[in-house]
Order: sequence, then C-alpha cells, then structure tokens
Amino acid sequence: MGAAVSTRFALKYPERTRGLVLVRSAWLTSALPDGLRLFPVVADYLGRLGAEEGCRLLEQSADYQALRDEFSDAAATLCAQFFEKDAVARCGRLHGIPNDTPIRSWDEISVLEMPTLVFGNTPDFVHPLAFAMEWAQRLPRGEFVQTPSRTLDFDQHAEVVRVHLKTFLAAL
Repeated sequence: MGAAVSTRFALKYPERTRGLVLVRSAWLTSALPDGLRLFPVVADYLGRLGAEEGCRLLEQSADYQALRDEFSDAAATLCAQFFEKDAVARCGRLHGIPNDTPIRSWDEISVLEMPTLVFGNTPDFVHPLAFAMEWAQRLPRGEFVQTPSRTLDFDQHAEVVRVHLKTFLAAL
C-alpha cells in the first residue's frame, strides 16, 4: 500500500513532494488486479465463517491451490490474514483496499514532475515486476530499479533498496 499512498500524496501535494519513491506497486490503473483478487475472498470468508473455517475453505479452493503451487509466500500471506490481531475488524480493509486504485488513468500522473524512483522484484505475485516497470515508464521522471527478490533474500533486497535510495535522496 505504500506506493499507492505515496502516489496519492504526491498528486494531492506536489509542492510538498521533492521526490517520490515507489516500492513494489500492487496496482496500475484498475481496481482488483490479479495479485489482490483473493484478499476480498479472505475478507468474506473471515467475516462469515471465522478464522479456522474460513482459512480451511480458502485452502480448498482451486485458486488458492494454484497460487500456493506457484507463489507459496503469497499463499501463506493470505492464510496469515485469518489469524492477524483484530482480523475480523480488518475485513473492511481486506475488501476495500484491493477494490480501489491509486489512479484511474495514466493522465493523472503526468503532472508529477519530481524525480521518482521505482523498485520492483520478481517473483512477486502481489507486486508484479511489470507493474513497477510500467510506473517508471509512465512517470515523467521515473527511474526503474530491479531488486533481488524480497521473498527469496530479504537482506539482499533491502541492501539494494538502501543503496539506490541513499543515492536518490542525496541527489535531491
């Protein structure tokens, strides 16, 4: 959500935004992208069935099993949603956030003249590399950086982000 929130802030307050950093965006211009489509299902199951039964039903679904086979980390994140603190209270967010989008059209970001650093990595089901590349291409001063996989090597991912972020911020 950080990339979406940062984008909205920059659009609302461009005079207060010297630079923009987007890390692993989950959206383009349409609500409910493929990587987020199961979050509202989790919200529905959790609200109607509770944690144990909802998680069990999700794990039995063909969509979940396909996700687990290709992106086990994303599947585990979905199941973990059932058992988070205040999980039931969070149902609204699990449904509402994926059904929104930071922008409705690429024209909206044409006014963002500040330097922008866009990070992406693969494999990442929720935050596809192609999304990061698209954002960097569409932003007037977008620069794309591919990082190592956050899931496979978090420390290496964080180090690449840190190094590029330090350089980016120093240039501002």
